[in-house]
Amino acid sequence: MKEKDLSAIKRYPIVEYLERKGIKPVRRTPAYALYRSPLRAETHPSFKVDTEKNLWIDYAEGRGGSIIDLCMRLERCTLSEAIRRLGQNASDNGTYSSLNDFVPNNSQHVIAANGARRLIEISDTLPPHLQEYLTKVRCINIEKAMPFLRCISYEVGGRHYQAIGFANQSGGYELRDSGSFKGTIAPKDITPIFTDRAEPVCIFEGFMDFLSFLSMK
Repeated sequence: MKEKDLSAIKRYPIVEYLERKGIKPVRRTPAYALYRSPLRAETHPSFKVDTEKNLWIDYAEGRGGSIIDLCMRLERCTLSEAIRRLGQNASDNGTYSSLNDFVPNNSQHVIAANGARRLIEISDTLPPHLQEYLTKVRCINIEKAMPFLRCISYEVGGRHYQAIGFANQSGGYELRDSGSFKGTIAPKDITPIFTDRAEPVCIFEGFMDFLSFLSMK
């Protein structure tokens, strides 16, 4: 899979994807669309789509990402299945015209943009050894941290690994395991949190710093 193909899928408009599912915004401006979250039942809209960057954020959860992340959440499917489904919709819309070239040969694996790691699965549940690393080694409040974290399963050189994943606004992930490994699933970018609050801005170098601050404050 080529990086430009993945970029083409991520350009498929989230508002159109939601429209196809019968989900309409409560408010629409030239820059964003505001919804009642399609991820759960709610009265007040807390789900925002940035139509310029084509990214979403659920303020109630403090989580967001690309259209691929949203498809995985809404349709409860794997990464490769989300890419396949979005590829079909995008090709129907003319966003991506060569679906057969886009779908991975092995539906179990998707090659990361850096060519070194094969992303296997993204899960909302961290395995016990990663939870123990957060709570006992890093002294992180796991209940406060979990809305921002995912378990990233990937392959390097035929060997399988798991790491804590922290998503950025472009759909990439910062990775950390229970040892000394630090890595990335491209693309690199910042991760805005709670952008709707009129409070002083805190900037952190890494997501562990943010989680430590969240646990303390």
